[in-house]
Amino acid sequence: MADISIPGLNSKYNTETLIKGLVDVEKVKMTQMENSIKDLEDDKKIWQEFNRKISTLRTSTKKLYGFENPFNDKTVESSNERILTASATREATQQDLKFTVIKTAGADRFISPALDDDLRVPQGTYSFSVAEEEFSLRYRGGRLSDFAERVEKKSNGLLNITVVKDTSSTQVILFESQKTGIENKLVFKDDALTWALENNLLKESETESNSIQFDKIIKEDLLTDKTVSLSGENTLILSAGASIDIPLNGEISYETGMFLEYDITVNELDPESMTPTPPPLPVLPDTPDAIFRGVKVESFDSSASPPPWNAPPPPPLIEDNLIGTFSSEDGISNLPQIQEGSYTENVRFPLSGSSQTLKELSFNNRNTYKEIQISNIKITDPRTDDAYIPVNALSLAQNAVLEFSGIRIERETNDIDDLIPGITLELKRADPDEEVELSIKPDIEKAKEEIIKFVYNYNQTMTQMLILSSDNSDIINEIEYFSDDEREKAFEQLGAFRGDITMMQMKNRLQRVSSSPYPTSLERDLSMLTQIGISTNASGGSGGGVNSSKLRGYLEINEDLLDKSLTKMSPAIKELFGMDTDGDLVIDSGVGYELDRFLNPYVRTGGILPNKVTLIDNRIDDTNEDIDDYKEYLEDYEQTLKRKYGTMESMLNQLEQSSSSIDSFGNSQKNQ
Repeated sequence: MADISIPGLNSKYNTETLIKGLVDVEKVKMTQMENSIKDLEDDKKIWQEFNRKISTLRTSTKKLYGFENPFNDKTVESSNERILTASATREATQQDLKFTVIKTAGADRFISPALDDDLRVPQGTYSFSVAEEEFSLRYRGGRLSDFAERVEKKSNGLLNITVVKDTSSTQVILFESQKTGIENKLVFKDDALTWALENNLLKESETESNSIQFDKIIKEDLLTDKTVSLSGENTLILSAGASIDIPLNGEISYETGMFLEYDITVNELDPESMTPTPPPLPVLPDTPDAIFRGVKVESFDSSASPPPWNAPPPPPLIEDNLIGTFSSEDGISNLPQIQEGSYTENVRFPLSGSSQTLKELSFNNRNTYKEIQISNIKITDPRTDDAYIPVNALSLAQNAVLEFSGIRIERETNDIDDLIPGITLELKRADPDEEVELSIKPDIEKAKEEIIKFVYNYNQTMTQMLILSSDNSDIINEIEYFSDDEREKAFEQLGAFRGDITMMQMKNRLQRVSSSPYPTSLERDLSMLTQIGISTNASGGSGGGVNSSKLRGYLEINEDLLDKSLTKMSPAIKELFGMDTDGDLVIDSGVGYELDRFLNPYVRTGGILPNKVTLIDNRIDDTNEDIDDYKEYLEDYEQTLKRKYGTMESMLNQLEQSSSSIDSFGNSQKNQ
């Protein structure tokens, strides 16, 4: 049986292979276009990565001269961080400040005595207040821990209440106000007050202020020195150089939370008024006239020659702000120091201790030209302002008190931000006997960190430009910090943009800007980066050989020289990176300014590098459109080939059929 061939389905002439071969030849162009897209995508990624490096360098550069520049940042060093620390903003001025922390601000913290473990809080309305803030809880009754949890939640952050089992069968409750300051006292009201009194958390106040009456306790034998005197009932006057010790015989008691208060007046004396004068001449009586034998003999006025007098030398100048002490069972404590100048002030000094008594008051005015008056001295208890006081107070609401430049400062909190512009003080612990010095300085470490970041980003950019613009593999081999993946990627990109004029221009300009001189207030003493330890050979030479890596434009840092420069001339280094040379308040010179001005056209929106990426995107889009068009062409071309070869096969089959018919007819004629 003869083979059956159906055009388009099978072919004994192998036309499908022929068509596929012809189509594959035409597909070569499309493959080339697809490969060009891959190359364009690779170029796009390289330009995008390079753009990111340039942008990072520009950002790092701008931080060294713009409004964020680290040279305006300040840091604060404290001579005793356990007593006082501080933070500074950029607006703070460089200066040294001295403080004495007399008292830190505190909040009320009351703890109960041991309570039964099964104690239940009765039903009631429990009200509390701290200064102007007040809240109430209608409680149905329950366990102490449940009561504490509900009150704390109701206080909305005003109170912190803790219940602790101090033994296996008892518990204590601690009430803590979250607001410091003497005006922020914790007050129990309504059923809260009743419950606190019943459970010995509070008690009725009994202590009143104890006044010290000078006229009653100072005996006459203590006033033999004319430099000490009394005025009225309760004013002690200490002339220059006066001192007095006043025994109190333990009649006045105090404890933590009380205050020693008095009024003080300091009068500055005029040194001229204290200059000694010569003693007065003696007054001699007149000699009477005499009559002798009728003759009157008149007398002469008596006279005496004054003895020679030499003025005594002026007393040595003594200035002592410490004017007195008081003693108790705990020892001797200093009274607050006086200020400079003439003034009158009420002094309120915090006392501490448990069941202490005042034994003696001592005053000593060692100042040469000051008179001091002390009056209305007494011990007060601010807790007696209320009718009830805590039985066991871990701490009491009180203001922070410190001295600054002889001035007494008082605030409600331990964080004080309104005393020195740009400075926030953070009081940690009170120590009236130690003066803490705060030194506000430029933040050298912050400036150094930003300079190091700038050099790092500069070198990263320079490395990328060298790799892309050259096919020298030594560039990559010299880089020790590359990981294996980074090294492999670098070799793939090596010489990718060799001969690109943009790369060459940027590389040359970066090197020129970083090595050029710029004006500063120190003039020739500081005009270049190399003078602060930043250059292409800052680490020194490399022996007798030539180190090719030092010739490629990388910046190095001499850290010792940089540290010294930042310490000695930080303001001028700021000017080196950016300076206003014409007084219009706009930066117009400096390494940072010039680099930023140079890099900005490359990385800004619509800049050189973004435009390169955009052009590549356009070429990719155009090529994709060409590929789509070419795919349609290939489909049409393949269909055309199939039609042509199908027609050819059909004609060949017809010819074969005709040939077979002729052969069959000839054979039949022979057989006849």
